[in-house]
Amino acid sequence: MSGRIKLIDADGNKLSEDNLPAIPYEYDVIHPFDDSCGSFGLEQWQLPHPQCPTEFVCGADALPSTTPTEGAMSDQTYAHCTDSMNCAMLNGMTTNYGGDGDLQEGGTDDIVLFMRQMIPHHQNAVNMAKALLKSNTAVCSDLDPDDDSVGCIMEPMIRGIINGQNHQIQTMRGMLERMGVTEWTSDCLIKSATGETAASAGGSTSSGSGTSSGGGQEEGDTISGATATSMLTSLSVSTILVLVPIVALY
Repeated sequence: MSGRIKLIDADGNKLSEDNLPAIPYEYDVIHPFDDSCGSFGLEQWQLPHPQCPTEFVCGADALPSTTPTEGAMSDQTYAHCTDSMNCAMLNGMTTNYGGDGDLQEGGTDDIVLFMRQMIPHHQNAVNMAKALLKSNTAVCSDLDPDDDSVGCIMEPMIRGIINGQNHQIQTMRGMLERMGVTEWTSDCLIKSATGETAASAGGSTSSGSGTSSGGGQEEGDTISGATATSMLTSLSVSTILVLVPIVALY
């Protein structure tokens, strides 16, 4: 994680427009949908999605679309963000069982499957926690350690999820690398209620009508698991973050 400090004068003008020192990589660009959710990488998993059920949060479209207070998130937006998180996790957790050949350093297919399942599960937890912070409904305005209000209990727990599970994601990715396997596999073939199968290229193409993935598919649908190789990659500790603290000089 890196960033630059931009100094400003008393009128708020930057003292230098030069972006120095040089940073040898590109910053990630947040999609407007992710900006509204406080997440990253969810725009491609918005519902309706061909590999997900029509909804995870029941009746999301009927929820209020106005924000109750300034800086908060509407109930409808929060529900739609949660829908996208779950769609991403559903696809990410649809993987093959091992099959990577000779594993290094004592690795087993059981461990590989655990990590391939747990990484998207953790990513979903991180996005859920970030969205709840973005909703501005679980906040603690006082640093009093004896404050046992809901906000003062929830906020440190939420931040602990973000920090702790991001760290675990990096540990698991490192272990997969040590064992000589990739984080994601190619799509599996999933049978529908009619017994038909479908394979997708990159998790986006399938046969049959009204395709979906996981729970909630209709009879006759054909579904497949997504490779999800681009899913939520910036949730890792190695995320490129734009940090531009402003220091005013008076």
